[in-house]
Amino acid sequence: MVNVDIHRATKTDGSAGAKNKTWAKVFSVEGTFRQLSGSKRFIDSVKKKEIVAKFYCDYRTDFTDKDRLVYDSVTYDITNVKDPNEEHDHLEVELAKVN
Repeated sequence: MVNVDIHRATKTDGSAGAKNKTWAKVFSVEGTFRQLSGSKRFIDSVKKKEIVAKFYCDYRTDFTDKDRLVYDSVTYDITNVKDPNEEHDHLEVELAKVN
């Protein structure tokens, strides 16, 4: 088991009316982190990002695919949060590395 941080974006007004997005840690969660090997990686057809890892944790409702996950100083976009068979037992979180 590992601890990861979940980050959430906030938007603030910048110069000339532009919106700035800032990411900040909102909580930590314990689970299992798995890098996907080359043959197990796939492209999220909606978000057009390569899924490079998955994170598994107990079921919870406080993070979504709009958040980011930080593990071992590497930041990942959360592209999908699955509740397998809708059993509310655990979550399977698909991750794409932030460039």
